Amino acid sequence: MSVFGDRSEVAKRACSALFKAGEAARGALANLEVAIEKEPSKATVAGGGVHPLTRYVMNYLVFLADYEGALDRINQQQGSPERSWSIGWLVQVLMRKIEAKAGSYREAALRHLFMANNTHYVARKVAIIPSLGDDDGEAQDAARRHVEAYVRAAWGKVLKAIAAADGVEVEEAVMQAVAKQEKWVAADEEMGQVLRAAATAAVVPKYRMLYRRHGATLRLTPGDVNAIIAALFGGIIATPSSC
Repeated sequence: MSVFGDRSEVAKRACSALFKAGEAARGALANLEVAIEKEPSKATVAGGGVHPLTRYVMNYLVFLADYEGALDRINQQQGSPERSWSIGWLVQVLMRKIEAKAGSYREAALRHLFMANNTHYVARKVAIIPSLGDDDGEAQDAARRHVEAYVRAAWGKVLKAIAAADGVEVEEAVMQAVAKQEKWVAADEEMGQVLRAAATAAVVPKYRMLYRRHGATLRLTPGDVNAIIAALFGGIIATPSSC
């Protein structure tokens, strides 16, 4: 006889433990879906940052990922619809709720910033869940699209004024854009760098060309504009330069 007793009995116990773990995980996922759906769509966060719901759900899904194998076996045995009881499905449910919350922001730029931050956070968590690893790139692409939309909305008035070569309006637009964004936040330093780089690439080269033609009428140098953008989203306040 094995030191572990009857092998068939050991196997039964192992299967029973696996089944219980899967059942617990399935129950947790079901409860989580209900909780997400009940979350008020109008509950947002100041500055367009990562919503507490996003943090809670994604951290919980990372934890439940350890039990996904057991959950898959139960779904296969009982013919349960995978869509309703998978981690991937819960991520989709979360993102729909986040999109609904984004609609509560009046500012288009802030809506896209909120979506960029939350999508970026989701993407980073998805990357460490084995079954969802392939979705990381798709989520990051979505975050980049929202960053691009944020730039168009937040800096569109500045770019329009530059195109019209209206120096006074350009400087007013720059200061208005900065004042509006002073309390906006980034999901993390990586996203802060992405946001600053995108805004800088869109605005500074065009402003530099305008400055070369109409510098005598402009108070802000290209270096000033670059430094102003560099200080947004927790960036370092750079020393302005004339270039």
